[in-house]
Amino acid sequence: MERIDAELPALFSYPVKQRNQIIDALFYDVNALTDEEQEKISPFSDREGMIIVVPPRNSDGEWRHYENANRFAIEEGDSIQALALAGVGSSVLGTAALARNIADHYGFDVAGIVSGYGVADVMSEALGGWFFYGTTDQFWREAESLARNLTSAWEQTLAYLSGSESKISEKSFEKDQREPRTSDIHTLYEVLASCKNLRLIVGHSKGNLLTSHALRQFAYQRGNADHRYFEDLTIITLGAVVGLHDRFQRKYQFLGGLDLLGKLNSQLELPHQSIIGAGHHLNPSIPMHLSVQEVLATVQLADA
Repeated sequence: MERIDAELPALFSYPVKQRNQIIDALFYDVNALTDEEQEKISPFSDREGMIIVVPPRNSDGEWRHYENANRFAIEEGDSIQALALAGVGSSVLGTAALARNIADHYGFDVAGIVSGYGVADVMSEALGGWFFYGTTDQFWREAESLARNLTSAWEQTLAYLSGSESKISEKSFEKDQREPRTSDIHTLYEVLASCKNLRLIVGHSKGNLLTSHALRQFAYQRGNADHRYFEDLTIITLGAVVGLHDRFQRKYQFLGGLDLLGKLNSQLELPHQSIIGAGHHLNPSIPMHLSVQEVLATVQLADA
């Protein structure tokens, strides 16, 4: 504890970008990005809720930066097939590193939604953010279960009240499914709503909880209407097991056997695969990492 107390002031004495690099390197494969590529991104210009598009290594593709989902949809159209959401303590650097790992595996450009500002989030989001999203995720999963169990009684009540002045309806129940109004969740929802050819979402850590909320909002907004994503969109979570809406069929959740942080913020009763000897981090330069490449190799995407 004394060592941590001694090192934290030194960490916060570094310039912001350098501090972010240190934190991101603890969790993500930042060596997958060249020095030149790392210089192209900054937590000041690539803020929470913004989107970066990362090409595979050794390709001729260019990096692209978008301030919002609307501009992203206009410029990229339906060309993007995969999204990445990094987690606790990550800045745009961690987002880019995770997107690069995915892009290298599949050989196509990957869009990353920036979910934080880096070291500034470590205390506020790693503690407050994790527990807030984790608690609300558990709440909505239980609420959905209760709603399913009460469907029959609810419909009978509506039929009984149909001639009265009551305005209660299932639609009003869905309207009350309030999502946290944060820019990263909003961006993910808008991308889902506007882009038609997505095949994959990969989240890590708190990014899984953001994904959970956005997918739930997407499902509620469509009501009983069908959508290709419910059958074909593959969702992979790393480092936290979360409640993913029942309408999405292709769900794969992975948790390191040594990942104490992930377990603390997971719903461990949900189906998931435990990776023996792996911790919370994805950086292959650090022992006991959770390998993004090995996980992706076990999951087959739906046909394009």
